[in-house]
Amino acid sequence: MKSKKRDAVINSFPVNVVEKGFIWRVLKLLTFNSKAAVAFNSNVYLYTDEIKDKSLFFLLFHETIHYEQQKKDKLFLIKYFIPQIIGVFALFGFFAFLTKFFLFSLIFLLFFLPWSSPYRSAFEYEAYGSTFLLKEKLNYKHQNVAFIVNLFVSFSYYKMDRKFTKEAFYKKLDDLNLKYKDQVEKYEIIFKELF
Repeated sequence: MKSKKRDAVINSFPVNVVEKGFIWRVLKLLTFNSKAAVAFNSNVYLYTDEIKDKSLFFLLFHETIHYEQQKKDKLFLIKYFIPQIIGVFALFGFFAFLTKFFLFSLIFLLFFLPWSSPYRSAFEYEAYGSTFLLKEKLNYKHQNVAFIVNLFVSFSYYKMDRKFTKEAFYKKLDDLNLKYKDQVEKYEIIFKELF
């Protein structure tokens, strides 16, 4: 669904948009979410090209926050996937099928269970919270904190924070507003120019 408006939205962000592709398929497996948009370095991999322009704007803003997090924290990808990434060590057991290491490697399979992920939760909170603040500045009607909370506690993000609540979301917004104030103001202006 290509249009001039869509191109203008995409060009408003410091990331490259890639629709699906091989890397998206690999990252989709790691995120346990077939409808995830994934920021990897300066690329944002989208699951479809059918996203409406305003929704695409907010999605790219969210992913731009992740891009900035990756630039600041070189261990972002490892932290984001902890503890599930530790389960990869179970694969080594398949190469040593008839050894003692095989039985030991089975323990690593436990890390594929939906354990809480404090780093992922913190990274996603910043991205969802910043997007929430941007929408709030724009008086955007489709603000749904219950939906965001559900993402944190459900399998959408592999139950990354089972204790996350609306109260926790609102409690941290002031700090987040200070941290991402410049980005929110910048993209508020861009949104108003585009729409």
